[in-house]
Amino acid sequence: MRITLIDDEEKVRKNMRAMLEKHVPEAEVIGEASGVNAGLAELERQVPEVLFLDVEMQDGLGFDLLAQYGEPDFQVVFVTGHDQYAIKAFKY
Repeated sequence: MRITLIDDEEKVRKNMRAMLEKHVPEAEVIGEASGVNAGLAELERQVPEVLFLDVEMQDGLGFDLLAQYGEPDFQVVFVTGHDQYAIKAFKY
């Protein structure tokens, strides 16, 4: 399973990577990015099967990234501590 992590907090990305390595041995983290713009560039470089995506980042929302990317051909797992985005996330 090819995975990309997009979150503006490096510590969160490191923790996600460590949890994936420990609990999902078939997971391969193929890319990381720290925001919307860097995330779009990473997704142009290589497309994952699963994207772990933060909702609020310093340069925009994860929803902004998806709107600019277009219809994703991968699964999206939203990573956030902000419950006000739950319904919008379910719609994606």
